[in-house]
Amino acid sequence: MARRELVGVLVFAGCSQILGLSAPHEQGDAAGSADAPQQADFSLRVTTLAPRVPQNSFDFIDVAVTPGPGFTGAITVDIPSPPAGVTVTPATIAAGSTTGRVKVAGAKGLTVGAQLALDVVASGGGATHDVPVNAVVTLQPGILDPGYGASGNGIVPVVFLSGNNGFFTDALVGPGNTVIAVGCADLAGGPRGAIARLTAAGDLDTAFGSNGFTLATSDPNSTKFVQLFAVARQSSGNLVTVGQGPDPVTAVASATWTTAFQASGQPDTEFFSPFDDSRGAGRAVVALSDDSLIIVAGTGGGSNDFAISHALAFGAPDPAFNGGSPLPLGFTFAPQLGIAGAGGLATDVGGHTTYVVGAGSAGGVVAHITAAGAFDNAFGSGGVVELGSGAGSGATALAVQDDGNLVVGAAPATVVRLTPTGALDPTFGSGGTADLGSNSFFEVAAIALQGDGKILVGGSNGVGGAVILRLLADGTLDPSYGSAGEAFVGNFALTRLVVTGDGGAIGVGLETSGSPISAAAFRLAP
Repeated sequence: MARRELVGVLVFAGCSQILGLSAPHEQGDAAGSADAPQQADFSLRVTTLAPRVPQNSFDFIDVAVTPGPGFTGAITVDIPSPPAGVTVTPATIAAGSTTGRVKVAGAKGLTVGAQLALDVVASGGGATHDVPVNAVVTLQPGILDPGYGASGNGIVPVVFLSGNNGFFTDALVGPGNTVIAVGCADLAGGPRGAIARLTAAGDLDTAFGSNGFTLATSDPNSTKFVQLFAVARQSSGNLVTVGQGPDPVTAVASATWTTAFQASGQPDTEFFSPFDDSRGAGRAVVALSDDSLIIVAGTGGGSNDFAISHALAFGAPDPAFNGGSPLPLGFTFAPQLGIAGAGGLATDVGGHTTYVVGAGSAGGVVAHITAAGAFDNAFGSGGVVELGSGAGSGATALAVQDDGNLVVGAAPATVVRLTPTGALDPTFGSGGTADLGSNSFFEVAAIALQGDGKILVGGSNGVGGAVILRLLADGTLDPSYGSAGEAFVGNFALTRLVVTGDGGAIGVGLETSGSPISAAAFRLAP
């Protein structure tokens, strides 16, 4: 007879009375005989916290077993008699192992949100245990989420003012899975930097700014930003941005500035902007350290003037970083898709030091900068790792994993994983490099990390659309995502990917099919 387990509670034969539980008769036990030998046994528990069955795809239910004294055999784990539309592939846990994964696949016709009662059964050595679980039917991973935005197709165009277009360059996830996006609004009077907030459902949040967005100025005298490049969120909820606009003091037509907004979307008039860069039009990225220092890496548009700076939380220069002056990096910024992307700067796991990527004479470059404003000699060679010719025209995107490893995207179609010391990680791809050239990829624009260790890589397919790949932790394509690991969004130039709390992917950039073309966001199911 199968014995039913409580999820998360380990129950062995002969121990149930000690735990105050009433265990049913075991298969092979001599019922009522105190002298019957105890059968070698094991315990079973389901470790997947929220089992799901995706439409037209598959997922896994993870289990763990704990062998009791004398148990040495293999264990088979199955879900017998699954509901209609669900296909199960059993797992075998070899002797000596303690974990397994049962594959559950859902038919396309299953109803999203439906609850499915599943019974996970493990058998081995004459013992059988089962754990009942409830699974929910979800959208196919990587499909455009029809519940995002009002159009029902998962894509949200953002028109800042009637009849005018624009584009987004960067985004972050805020409280309640809201999304803050920055970029450019192309207005009748000329381009203006803009910041917008979308609700979790994909609508402009009318509680933010003016009807969901704010047009940016670069100083208290309301000098106009031409474009906002990047955004980061302070612990107070305020938003720090970096962008391009005219310098009201020097009258230079285009300079790089930082500015800040309150959490409500209104300008923060107390923020001091030190990053007035009169070298001309350029690109910049921004991040925050764990102690609220503002980190900006940018270029004035020259061939080799990429530099990194620190500021205090209210915007004044940080005297502890290179004496309060920008640190020249010695390589160039590698923009994505001709639009200034924002994915090339990240702090380490501790939030104190900074990684930044770009393009050197031999291809992609990754640098590690200390909090004092020096190259970290323990990283690569003198604080720099050159990715070589395999990185094409440069490194364009960066993410730091919880273990300190770096995932770096490089043009045209390469993802590299480095250890915290800058060495190639041999457990990823082929010797540390995943070549995506055999897929529909043309250029890597963005990298985002999901909480389960999977890696989202976004970019252009070369024919006007965006493609998003999901990689497993070892750098191989996740076959459960989209079509054999790839998701497509037509007529979209992607600049940034972010991951919401449920694992869904939000992409921002430019939708090219509308009239006018416009800043836009999309959501892919997790």
